Amino acid sequence: MYVATGGGKTTTIVGQTQVSSNCGFLRLGQTVGLDRVADLANRMGIRTIEPYVTDAGVPALREIPVPSNILSLPLGSKEVHPINMAAAYATAANDGVYNPPYYVDKITDATGKVLYEHKSEGTRVVSVQTARLVTDVLRQNVTGGTGRKAALKNQVAAGKTGTTQEHKDAWFIGYTGALTAAVWLGND
Repeated sequence: MYVATGGGKTTTIVGQTQVSSNCGFLRLGQTVGLDRVADLANRMGIRTIEPYVTDAGVPALREIPVPSNILSLPLGSKEVHPINMAAAYATAANDGVYNPPYYVDKITDATGKVLYEHKSEGTRVVSVQTARLVTDVLRQNVTGGTGRKAALKNQVAAGKTGTTQEHKDAWFIGYTGALTAAVWLGND
C-alpha cells in the first residue's frame, strides 16, 4: 500500500513508519475512517485518560474509550497509560489475540498449593495476517527507522517511537517473541 506524503510523493506504510510521518498517518486515518481507528484501538484495550472531579470534590483520572471525533487520533494525541499500550502491542506479537493486562499471575500457600492462578483465553481482535503485517512494519522500524536504538543482538524486535510537542513526552513501545514493553518519559 502506498500512502501520499508531502510534495505529491508517495511511499509505503513502512516508509511512513520509519520516518514517523505525522502527515502520512493523519491521511491514513482519514482514508480508513477515524471511527475504524478508534474501534480497533478500543478492541486492543487502549483507553484514554480523562480528568474528572469525584463526588467528594477530589480531582481524579479515569479511563474512557478512545473517541473517534479527533482528527489527530492516529498520532496518539490523547493521553493513555503505558500498560494499555504494552497490551495493545502485545496483541500484534500474539498474532492478533488481545489479553487484558493483569498484575498477579499466581498465588500459592507455604506448601505450594495454588490458591489463585490467572487464566485468560484472550480475544481475537485482528487476523493473524494483519498482526504479522503490523509486526513486519514495526520490525523494519527497529532495523531501519526511528526505533533503531532499540535493536537487539541475536533477537528480532519490533516497535515504534513517539514524541509530543516540545519533547514533553517520549515513548517507545516494542516487543520480541516473548516480551512486550512500553516506556514513557514525560512531564505532565
